[in-house]
Amino acid sequence: MNEPFEVNCPCCGGVQYCPCTSCVERHKETIVWEWHDTGMAMSCGYCSYKMGTDSWMDEQSRQFKEWQRVQCAEKVSNYTPEDQEDNGEIN
Repeated sequence: MNEPFEVNCPCCGGVQYCPCTSCVERHKETIVWEWHDTGMAMSCGYCSYKMGTDSWMDEQSRQFKEWQRVQCAEKVSNYTPEDQEDNGEIN
């Protein structure tokens, strides 16, 4: 599974695209991530959920680590029900 990484709003799940000129040209998507005047806060364009910039970056890091874990086959468990020692029969 090779899905591209996207940051999602932790409140509504809307995909957050960076509003900088470089990203706008790359994504060609509607930009929903909104910077506030002070530059210290950002909010989701879908639901207006607002967090400090550092909190959004922490959330992005958390989501990226989870995305990497799922994308990397070696780190995903290969467990199957046949791996159990007990076959479920009552003796």
